[in-house]
Amino acid sequence: MRRRWITALRWIALVAALFALTPTAAQAADFRRGQDVTIPAGTTINDDLYAGASTVTVDGTIAGSLIAAGGNVKVTGTVERDVMVAGGTVDISGPVKGSVRIAGGNLTLSGPVTEDVLAAVAI
Repeated sequence: MRRRWITALRWIALVAALFALTPTAAQAADFRRGQDVTIPAGTTINDDLYAGASTVTVDGTIAGSLIAAGGNVKVTGTVERDVMVAGGTVDISGPVKGSVRIAGGNLTLSGPVTEDVLAAVAI
């Protein structure tokens, strides 16, 4: 079981690195890291949000794209563009008006997605 978990973590790290290397149009961005990154309800981030933490929680609105990696990533707020997330547990229940790219151990996607979804689960 331990070997499977280590393999999953390596895979998640690889996917996160690929997300980081994906070319995007030049624009402003908000970078956050630490033990916990939280965007509370009623808060709007008017840029792309890059977050890396043990726990990433988005209850507010991201006017750009969300790029996140963490042990637990939960998105209940609105993301106006794309979501690219890698984590041990990923739960996206808020609306995403672009595409979703997620990778992790436990994935839940219950919110509406306007464009397409690509998901990879480590088993």
